Amino acid sequence: MQAANPRRGYILGLSAYTIWGLFPIYFKAISAVPAIEIIIHRVLWSALFGSIVLMFWKHPGWWR
Repeated sequence: MQAANPRRGYILGLSAYTIWGLFPIYFKAISAVPAIEIIIHRVLWSALFGSIVLMFWKHPGWWR
């Protein structure tokens, strides 16, 4: 078990509060975009990212 690092905890906590604080700005910016377009983008980008991760996976035998 590793020793606790308080500085890392503070940074992670501050990051979480910052992300939650910026969410309203993000949602306001995408309010004019239809929900289906957002879902399509999420699906396509997730599939692309997942494919790239799988290409560089150390043990690709399980999906061949």
